[in-house]
Amino acid sequence: MVAGRHVDFGDGSRLELFRHGHQVRAINNQPGYRLTLDPHLPPGHLYPQHRLQDDPPVHTRIDYSKVHGRWGLFVNSTDASVSSCAKRLIVDHFEGTHQTNSTTKFLDRYVGGGRLDALLTE
Repeated sequence: MVAGRHVDFGDGSRLELFRHGHQVRAINNQPGYRLTLDPHLPPGHLYPQHRLQDDPPVHTRIDYSKVHGRWGLFVNSTDASVSSCAKRLIVDHFEGTHQTNSTTKFLDRYVGGGRLDALLTE
């Protein structure tokens, strides 16, 4: 579990994860800045199939807004695990505060005799 960790972004903002009862809270324990562990998921959802005991799925509204340039409660998001949520928040903050370049390539899922399609539908 990543509880008790601090990530300093260098611009005065900090991501802090810690346990509080049955919740994991994040970002300086601000009201509303909560992570819900093991949120209710629809039947057949894939997250529980790959769940790790110490790294459960998590639901949160916390996000870094590139438009507003700050942390806030913006969108509902469910991540596969607490660690993947922390990674997403770190990457979102980095992309919002640094110049990044990206390359996009669209692929036909049936390319290569359907091997890609077979991987995506396993």
